[in-house]
Amino acid sequence: MELQTDTILKINALPQELFDEVSDFVDYLYSKHRIEPNVEYDRVAEGCMSDYLANLIDYENSLAEGKVRW
Repeated sequence: MELQTDTILKINALPQELFDEVSDFVDYLYSKHRIEPNVEYDRVAEGCMSDYLANLIDYENSLAEGKVRW
């Protein structure tokens, strides 16, 4: 699970303008491996986005305080 967490942290640290590329790549992986999107995933993703700004601010503060590394 550490790889998944590390990957999510890396994605969250990207500049906002790169999220479209990340999303396109994820869509490509779904298509390449013929994975059907999970409805539960869609609902969870929507719920997670409501806290995105607060989480981003917390993460940036943690970076500034040296609690986490880039």
